[in-house]
Amino acid sequence: MAKLTREEVIFIATSSRSFAGADLSGLDLSRCNLSRCNFQAANLSNCNLSRSNLRGCILDQANLEKADISRSNLSVADMKGVNLKNANLRGSNLSG
Repeated sequence: MAKLTREEVIFIATSSRSFAGADLSGLDLSRCNLSRCNFQAANLSNCNLSRSNLRGCILDQANLEKADISRSNLSVADMKGVNLKNANLRGSNLSG
């Protein structure tokens, strides 16, 4: 899958909700509603996801290395095998 822009991500998040295997590295996705999206095996390294709604997302095997996920909602997200090396999770909701 080709690298997507912020605008394309927002459009997909409101329709198909699948980013499985996508390269989203380095994108500014701050303050986006990405709830219930599928990011399985997606590359989200160096992304700015601060203050985003990631509630109920599938993040299995996703790469979130060096991502800023601060003050985001990750409640009931599926995070099996996710890479969070050097990710900023300060103030995020990880419940459920």
